[in-house]
Amino acid sequence: MRGAAEAVAARPGRRPRAGAGGPESRTDAVGFDEHAYHLLSLFGGTAAGVLTVVGLAVLVYRRRTRAAVFRATTRNDKQMYLVLVSAIVLGMWAKLSQSRIDEGYDYRQTIAPWARGIVTLNSDPSLMAGVPLSYQLHAVIGMVLIALVPFTRLVHMFSAPVGYLFRPCIVYRSRDPRQLGERAPRPAGSRWNGRQSGQTLVTGSVHAVQWWPILVCMLVRRLVALYSGLWLYGFSMAVMVRAGLGLDPWDVFHQGVAGHVPLSFGMVTAVTGAVVLLLWIPLRQRPGLGTISNIVVIGVSVDAGLWLLPEWESMPVRVGAMPAAVVLNAAATVLYIGAGMGPGPRDGLMTGLVRRTGWSVRVVRTGIEVAVLATGWLLGGTVGVGTLAYAFGIGPLIQLMIPFVDRYLPGFHPVRARADEPVPVAD
Repeated sequence: MRGAAEAVAARPGRRPRAGAGGPESRTDAVGFDEHAYHLLSLFGGTAAGVLTVVGLAVLVYRRRTRAAVFRATTRNDKQMYLVLVSAIVLGMWAKLSQSRIDEGYDYRQTIAPWARGIVTLNSDPSLMAGVPLSYQLHAVIGMVLIALVPFTRLVHMFSAPVGYLFRPCIVYRSRDPRQLGERAPRPAGSRWNGRQSGQTLVTGSVHAVQWWPILVCMLVRRLVALYSGLWLYGFSMAVMVRAGLGLDPWDVFHQGVAGHVPLSFGMVTAVTGAVVLLLWIPLRQRPGLGTISNIVVIGVSVDAGLWLLPEWESMPVRVGAMPAAVVLNAAATVLYIGAGMGPGPRDGLMTGLVRRTGWSVRVVRTGIEVAVLATGWLLGGTVGVGTLAYAFGIGPLIQLMIPFVDRYLPGFHPVRARADEPVPVAD
C-alpha cells in the first residue's frame, strides 16, 4: 500500500514532498509527527464528514417541508446535493477502509502534494499513478464538485460572509406592551425620544427598542475589521520582505535590528512596538484594544508570512509582489484604523507629539520616519525602489479606500477634540 509513496520518494532528482499545507518538515518542526497527522485526519476528518452529512440531511428536510424554499430549489442545487454527499461519503469510506490506528495509506507523499500542485499550477499527475482506486474516485468527484460550485447556490459561501459583515445593523422594535414598562404613552404627535429608557415614540405610537443587537453588530464588525486588518498588515510586511526591493521606514528599522540580535523579524517588530508604547507615558496617550493587539498580532502575522512564503528569485515575481504588498498594506491600514479601537504604537507616538508640541502632522510624521529610516539603513535594512513606492503610494491608496468602509466603521469619523487639547493641523 505504501509502494507508490516509496516509488515517488525513490525517484532520482526528486525531492520528497509531503502534506497538503506544506513540507513535512514544517509539521515535524512543531512536534506534529506522522502518527499525530494520521490520527487527526482519521478522527477529525471522519467527524467533520459525519457532521456535514447530518447538516445536509437537515437542509434537505427543510427544503422538502418548506414550500417557499422548495420552490426556490433549482435543478443544479439538487445535483450538487448528490455530488456533495458522494464526495463526503466516498472520502470517509476511503479513509476508514484504507486506514488503521497505527498504520494507513501515506497520502502525504502522493495525494497531498498532487492537490497542492493543482492550487500552485504545478501539478504532477504521476503522483496519482499508484494511489488506491477509492482515493482516485474521491479526487475525481471533488474536482467535479469544484467545477459545479459557480453554477449553484454554493457560490454564495464566498460572498455571503462579506455581505453579512457589511450589512446595515438592525434595530429591533416591538409594540408588545409587556416590553414598554410603566411609562405612559406621550400625546400623539410628540417628538420625544426615549432612547435612554429603551422606548421611542413615533407618530403617537410607543415602540420598545432593543438596542443590544445593533451594539453587538457594531462590536463584532469592529473586531473582525481590527484583527483581519492587523493580520493582513503583518502579512503584507512579509511580502515586502520577500520581494527584496525595499521596505517602509519602520520595517527597514526592524530588519536592520533583526540582523544584529537573535530575534526573528516579527519578534523585533513586537518588541519595538512595546518600547514605543512606553514613550506614550510622558505624552499621556491612552492605549486601546487595538494598540495592544497591534503589537501582538502584527508580530505573529509577519513571522507566519515569512514562514509560509518562499524566497523569490524571479525578478518579475518580485516586481509584481511589491505593488501588491503596498495595496494590501493600504487595505489593512484602512480596516484596523477604521475599527476605531485605538491607534498603533507608532501612530500614537505621532499624534502624541503633535498634541504636545503643536507642530503639524506632516512635520512630526516626516521627522519620525526619516530618523527611523536612516537608523534602519545604517543597521543594514533594505532600502530601494520599494521604499519609494510605499512612501508615495500608501497615502493615496488609503484615501481611495476610506469611502468603502466609512459607512460601516467609525474609525474615520471626525471626533470633537477636548477644550484643553490643541487640534492637530496638517499644513
